[in-house]
Amino acid sequence: KTTKELRKQVFKADQMDQDFDRSKDFDRDWIRNTIYNLLQEYEANALTTDHLELWILVHVWSFTDKVSMTLSRTAVTDMKRKILGRRGDMIIRKITDEFGCAEAGRQFEGQNGTKLLRERGLKMPKMMKDLFNQLCKSFEQDEHKTRKLETIGFLHAGLMMALLRLDSPAGYVCRVLRSKSFYIATHVKEFGKTLPAIVLTWKAKKIVENMICLVEQTDETDECNEEDQLRRLENIYDVTPPPSRRRKKVDLPICLDTPSKSSKRVKEIPLGMVYYFILLCMKKDMSISLYFALDLLGPPPPFNLLSSIISCPDPQCEGENKVTAKFCSDCGKPINGMYTISPKTQEKHGRN
Repeated sequence: KTTKELRKQVFKADQMDQDFDRSKDFDRDWIRNTIYNLLQEYEANALTTDHLELWILVHVWSFTDKVSMTLSRTAVTDMKRKILGRRGDMIIRKITDEFGCAEAGRQFEGQNGTKLLRERGLKMPKMMKDLFNQLCKSFEQDEHKTRKLETIGFLHAGLMMALLRLDSPAGYVCRVLRSKSFYIATHVKEFGKTLPAIVLTWKAKKIVENMICLVEQTDETDECNEEDQLRRLENIYDVTPPPSRRRKKVDLPICLDTPSKSSKRVKEIPLGMVYYFILLCMKKDMSISLYFALDLLGPPPPFNLLSSIISCPDPQCEGENKVTAKFCSDCGKPINGMYTISPKTQEKHGRN
């Protein structure tokens, strides 16, 4: 399709325009406004170039925030990180209960991008687990509700979108589900690829609505069998309080912080300083034998401390080699770390 054809479909006359009911027609009106906002970006050819993360949130992914306008939702404001903990780009909530979050990135670097892997596999699951634990506390960790509860998370990277869902169907461990990746088309000719992303956002809203009903559900409106309903109708005028219904509670562990790398390192004394200390002791005629020091500390380091030249272990060979040499350069015999200091080295240091 072209932008003209898409514009005709957007502004096509509809019955809801004459008698608009927000409770019934909001979703249809949201879909039309979402398509119209993307149409303006297609006409300006703005989706073919790179933009900042804030621009993408405002011009592209704003419909994920507007879909929950029927709920009491808000975006995350500037708060101190220590008070807020893990901070996301958006929080979906009603009054004080939080049901979802969102993370956005400037570019899509593939499914194995560093930022995408960190947010998809670490940051967002932790935020969703924190939201899940807080919702469980709101209904006193009732097992029946815990098995049905779930939180959602939008993952945005450039023009890519995916939905994460966290639940605990068994009641003792959490499960994270991830949808397929959907994309916003860069040209109006491929607008059909954008529709699954809009549908996925609408489904996420319905999940949040169901979770709000679950959390706000009281004991009087809980599901019960026919016998309980008849007994409740018979005792409708009874002033005695009903017996308390014992419910099994589920205690889920909190989401711990990722351990950071310790910056404190144990300082080790360099081996070169040890050799330098031995040389100072030898110059002051202390009772330290050079050969005893070499036997104690092992072979010297590859850099030059005493001398860079050693003699061949064969007494008939007068070849001189480097300290790091494994074979004699003259006769080719292996040195194997057993060496003696050459006469030239002894004369240089004043030792015979």
